[in-house]
Amino acid sequence: MRRERKSDASRAAVLTVNPREIRKHVLTHVGCNDEEAWKTVIVTAVLHVASFLLFPFLDWRIWMTVRGLILVRTFVVFHDCCHGSLFRSGNRNYFVGKICGAIVVTPFEKWRRDHLHHHHIYGQDGVQDSALTVRWTEKEWEAFPIWLKAIFRVTRDPFIFLFVAPLCKFGIHYRFAGGGGALFTNIYKCVELLSLYWMLGAAWLRVEILAM
Repeated sequence: MRRERKSDASRAAVLTVNPREIRKHVLTHVGCNDEEAWKTVIVTAVLHVASFLLFPFLDWRIWMTVRGLILVRTFVVFHDCCHGSLFRSGNRNYFVGKICGAIVVTPFEKWRRDHLHHHHIYGQDGVQDSALTVRWTEKEWEAFPIWLKAIFRVTRDPFIFLFVAPLCKFGIHYRFAGGGGALFTNIYKCVELLSLYWMLGAAWLRVEILAM
């Protein structure tokens, strides 16, 4: 009986919701909010700095896990900048997106162009897109020769798809694709690696001095 009453009450609550109120609530979250955007960017920057400062003192497995989570957050910011939806200003989206792209090893201009194209043609039959996870219809797949099916099966193997392909994409392809964007990203990554190397050396030197 209690369950029935609770269910009836839930149905009544749903039926009494005004669609206009729902629309009004949704509209409060539509569009760019510069204040929230800056909070997101500042928190992300603080996390990056903190991870660098903690690098010499954390176990490398813990540090890599934390660093990975921060990079995922950074890529989300980068993605929104590519859509021009983080800030109201296009220049701010470009500037922040460019920096975030360098951090996540992805040229801003190239990825924005490819990603927006993906959204533009997504769901259109007969249009191929490198970002699609389902690339063919069942009829198209059945028409492929066996050797081509075998190649596609190998490339979709979880180890290849989740480990080898990303290394090739981010480690090789994006290092040369994107023109000036790739150059900016490569320079940043060199500076980042040199900074980590220097911090690790400074921490080791400090330990050696204290041990004397």
